[in-house]
Amino acid sequence: MRRRLIAGASAVLLLACGSPASGPLDAAAPADAGTADAGAPDAGAISSDAGAPTAPCDAFASGRTVGVTRCEVGAEAGYTLLSPIGTRATYLVDLDGRLVHQWTHALPPGQSVYLLEDGRLLRPTDPGDGAIGAGGQGGGVELVAWDGTVEWSFTYFDDTKRAHHDVAWLPSGNVVLIAWERVSEADARAAGRVAPLGAAELWPDHLVEVRPEPDGGATIVWEWHAWDHLVQSNDASLPTYGEPSEHPERIDVDFGGTRSADWLHLNSVAYDADHDQLILSAHNANEIWVIDHATSTEEARGPAGDLLYRWGNPAAWGAGTAADRRLYGQHDAHLIPAGRPGEDHLLVFNNGDMRDRVYSSVDELELPRAVDGTFMRDASGAWGPDELVWTFEDPGTFHSANISGAQRLFAGTTLVCEGANGRLFEITPDGDVVWEYLVPVGRAGVLPPGSTSPRSSVFRAYRYAADYPGLSGRDLTPGALLEETD
Repeated sequence: MRRRLIAGASAVLLLACGSPASGPLDAAAPADAGTADAGAPDAGAISSDAGAPTAPCDAFASGRTVGVTRCEVGAEAGYTLLSPIGTRATYLVDLDGRLVHQWTHALPPGQSVYLLEDGRLLRPTDPGDGAIGAGGQGGGVELVAWDGTVEWSFTYFDDTKRAHHDVAWLPSGNVVLIAWERVSEADARAAGRVAPLGAAELWPDHLVEVRPEPDGGATIVWEWHAWDHLVQSNDASLPTYGEPSEHPERIDVDFGGTRSADWLHLNSVAYDADHDQLILSAHNANEIWVIDHATSTEEARGPAGDLLYRWGNPAAWGAGTAADRRLYGQHDAHLIPAGRPGEDHLLVFNNGDMRDRVYSSVDELELPRAVDGTFMRDASGAWGPDELVWTFEDPGTFHSANISGAQRLFAGTTLVCEGANGRLFEITPDGDVVWEYLVPVGRAGVLPPGSTSPRSSVFRAYRYAADYPGLSGRDLTPGALLEETD
């Protein structure tokens, strides 16, 4: 078993909590983009006074096949939110695995789910098959009340585009969606692509920011398109011409996309309110990207919309080899919120693959920001860091080839969603497991005690404290263990 805690100057924050309040934006957003609003709902927040280690949970018999299989001193009190893939339910369970609340939905998840500070679920949806469809497909998003009523919904899905994977809730109440858009082979060649295509087209990603309207409608107020930020070294007559290694702020149109139309496969989007930036996980590039949100849609089409930061795989921009790669099909790249150990560091689930790195890890890194908030680069033009602040890995035991995520909790433990295997667990900074939950849900529904049937995958899971604003005034009386419900 291999577990690592990387110490150093940058690791000091792992042991100290800061203020739970977020600072104001460094730059005001333009008129057509959502602006930050202090005190607005935070889709992933947990209150700062909820981090005291708990007493042991109820005793659990050894040999359990589903539900809570471990709960020890050090597990952080709270309620865990999950929505198993392929089901039409979202569950809130306590530390013992008892069902506290359940939402039943008309559509399956598409893929993430968040409990907002106003008590509503923010939930991407998957309407079904269409002209565009691949792993992580969605197509819509909805806001769901505590009683299951859909208070607002928005569809972003037709023959030319489709939302997928994840959304980000902004303090303004706007929602940012990830989506594919279709680009024909002719248009790809016209942009300078020479490499073979995995299909007769490409589906580059774009982002849309949507403002929910009081009448139930929606207005798109901001867009960013990866296709506006290309570079290629094949055709000097094109405006995209340049050496990718000299333009890391742009995306090499010839990199990847040889096996599938799903070229980049962005699988997470997270908002950095302090800098008005968006953090993206580019799965097929094996990179984390940061882009500016403090732009207009028109500005985002030009240099102002270029990548501000990228990390994980220098080969994606012609500046390295396989030996320099740090990320492997990663998911859930986001900043650790203020008030938690490691605040402002980036946390990411590093999935691994089935060839070069057959294990997963949860990695924490410190972004190389200058005093003015910009990202510093080394003499070669690359961004750091060279070393991680902290990582957890357990080869042979811990591996999820797809989906998954991680969340830093207030006491310094980390909730890990080993998504492909339907396993949630909480670890200390030293890598000790203090809570484990084998999701008692399969494709056909709840799995009873003792079941050995395959468990449903879980895209991501979150722990919320009892005093989280979204739970205020709610009936949190626990019922039966989830695996004992009908």
